[in-house]
Amino acid sequence: MAIRLRGEHDGKPIRLLVADQPSVIGTDDAVELRVRAPTISRRHALLQAIDDELHVRDLDSSNGTRIDGVPITGDACARPGQIVQFGDIRLAVERVSDDDAKVAAEIPAAGRSEPATAMQTLAPVTLDRLAFEHLPDLLRHARDGTERPEFVRRLGEALWDSLPLAALQLAENDGGILFEIGEPASADSASVEFGGVRLTLAFERATDPAHGARIAELAGALLDLIQADSNHRRQPTDDSSTAPDPPPLDPDVQRIYQRARRAADSGIAVLIRGESGTGKELLAHYLHAHSGSQEGPFVAINCAAMSSDLLEAELFGIEKGVATGVDARAGCFERAHGGTLFLDEIGDMPRDTQAKILRVLQEGEVVRVGGSKRIPARPRLISATNRNLEKMLSEEQFRIDLLHRIAGWQVTLPPLRERPADLSNLALHFLARYCSEHGVTVRGISQSALKSLRDYHWPGNVRELQQEMHRVAVFLGDGDVLSDSDLGPAIVRSGRDRSDDETLEARMNRHERMVLKQTLADCDGNASKAAGKLGIARSTLYRRMAQLGLGDGNNP
Repeated sequence: MAIRLRGEHDGKPIRLLVADQPSVIGTDDAVELRVRAPTISRRHALLQAIDDELHVRDLDSSNGTRIDGVPITGDACARPGQIVQFGDIRLAVERVSDDDAKVAAEIPAAGRSEPATAMQTLAPVTLDRLAFEHLPDLLRHARDGTERPEFVRRLGEALWDSLPLAALQLAENDGGILFEIGEPASADSASVEFGGVRLTLAFERATDPAHGARIAELAGALLDLIQADSNHRRQPTDDSSTAPDPPPLDPDVQRIYQRARRAADSGIAVLIRGESGTGKELLAHYLHAHSGSQEGPFVAINCAAMSSDLLEAELFGIEKGVATGVDARAGCFERAHGGTLFLDEIGDMPRDTQAKILRVLQEGEVVRVGGSKRIPARPRLISATNRNLEKMLSEEQFRIDLLHRIAGWQVTLPPLRERPADLSNLALHFLARYCSEHGVTVRGISQSALKSLRDYHWPGNVRELQQEMHRVAVFLGDGDVLSDSDLGPAIVRSGRDRSDDETLEARMNRHERMVLKQTLADCDGNASKAAGKLGIARSTLYRRMAQLGLGDGNNP
């Protein structure tokens, strides 16, 4: 038997086979186990596989080494199933057969060459990611006249993404919240005022106070750039980035987009599942933009929005003269040839049409309604639905052979109510966008209004939040702070009902739901590891997940 470390970094898999001889993990080209990541030192730790266990010794690394979250000093031992963390890279310890070890060793890694980025080649300290990955983008937005609320939001995102923070808040001196994420716990914190803004940082672990001062000084200098030209309106920029705007902060959604980048290059068919308004079409556009078919067209059709006959004419095209006054026109499959076809709400497609879709996918050709000529039609297929396809399969409302063709990769986007890290970020993003369109500069969102937004259930998800911010932006003026009185009655009432009438059990369940969700995300969806981290049996985890409405309690 052998020992292997397995995990991911920025959506890329990490597989490290640990030898029974001492091996060093780090970023240096001379080490035996090389991992390119900003929080890993050149020579980070010494590893050795002995008697089906992993022996670890930290080599005075900048960001430390942990086993199941506990920092190690001196020699330590990790067993299969435990998590070893180097900086912020979390790797699971696995026991693999000798055959698996041989196959892994035969993967030709030496012949591959990946472009090195500044982040990878500079010294692996925490501030490098902020300075070299986010700072150029922040300076570009400052140059282009980005409005102050939008710039503050982007600054908050950069700090949160770069630093080991438990919580972060940017607020006006009078209490108006400009950006807020995380919940301070037992952590080191720092609070600094500059330019009418208070920056509060809560670090996950003990941190040199000088670092907090340097971060605050940088943040203040960047905000001064915006303040000096506060009347300058945003100009169109040539931004070739196709990442979601704003980028997600929820760990589940971040992981989805990291994997989507890899799936995009593969050309496999993708099925996106999730409630209405969770951003399924946005993810489809992202897949198209990063795929080999990006030069081709992106064609979208809502399969639930039309009758069966009209849907088939739209999908496959129609020949002239089929009906009075009808001209020949190409269908979606034909127009999307060489590009991407997005079939939204495919679960609402009639079963007869499903059979015809399956034939087109199998043959790569389409015949227009009323015609006989075969026309090439080979688009990249991305589908989406909010329906329970498993139930539809059992009721013979959806074809299982079609499901196999459209679901090369299945992904489920979580609803907004399960993305607390994203809610305030999205609200500020949409508010700043629509206020800018109306020529209004607002200061942010009040603490009370933000609480109401967080307490609301958001049945319409991101789309509902976007429309709410669009509505309130119409009635705000320069210098305003979005308050409870600006929000819709249902949103404010939901927050008050939860605060006034929520029982202790309901509050505990809500907190437990967030803990389980975050732990599963940290463990990459592995229920066994999550249960071990929480100190409970896996069956208990499944039962609580089902009771709290986190999936159906099956193994993720």
